[in-house]
Amino acid sequence: MDIPINAAVQCTDGPGGHSTCVIVNPVTGQVTHLVVKEKHPPHAERRVPFRSAKAE
Repeated sequence: MDIPINAAVQCTDGPGGHSTCVIVNPVTGQVTHLVVKEKHPPHAERRVPFRSAKAE
């Protein structure tokens, strides 16, 4: 799966913001989380488990 940075993120309850980075397990090299910056103030960044992500 391609993981674009600054891509729009859709949550189950509506637009969630934009992807800002990925977190990788240094031992396995697998992506474990996406970091999503909220669309609305205060623009907090949230870690989202990668297993919860779905590509469209």
